[in-house]
Amino acid sequence: MTRNDLPPETPPPPPHPPQVQPPAGSPPPGFGPPPTMAGKRVRWQGAVASALGGAVAGYLAHDLAANARAYCDAGWEAGGRFELFFEMVLLVPGCAVLALLVWLLARRVNPVVGVAAVVLVLAVVVVWYFATQGTPAGYRGDSGLCGPDNVPPWWPSWLPS
Repeated sequence: MTRNDLPPETPPPPPHPPQVQPPAGSPPPGFGPPPTMAGKRVRWQGAVASALGGAVAGYLAHDLAANARAYCDAGWEAGGRFELFFEMVLLVPGCAVLALLVWLLARRVNPVVGVAAVVLVLAVVVVWYFATQGTPAGYRGDSGLCGPDNVPPWWPSWLPS
């Protein structure tokens, strides 16, 4: 005992660190991936989605050109079908690589700009491929459904052909 028969004073407890509140709308602590993993996942998801979108756009460009040729019966003999098939083998992976490159370059600005750039480039490729391969000008179509330029009537007039 100390003087005056009082127990010795105990030191005060150490102060607790301040409680930091998470931002509104964020998951509770312990839920969701760590922040470093979330960024990597978004980058991979964007890259995979752009490559798959490019492959689908390449196939749709081929399918559009094939449908136009079949409808007009222009360049739809065995040689023309083989030509389109061979081009499809190159077009699908080519569009996938193109979309991936555009995504990797444009996403640095903003992810929304990246998506818009990929969609715009792929739309230009599809229309260009249809105009150059789907409508063989000067080729005599036998179906009688198309004019001399072999543009099917279902193709919008405001798009190039």
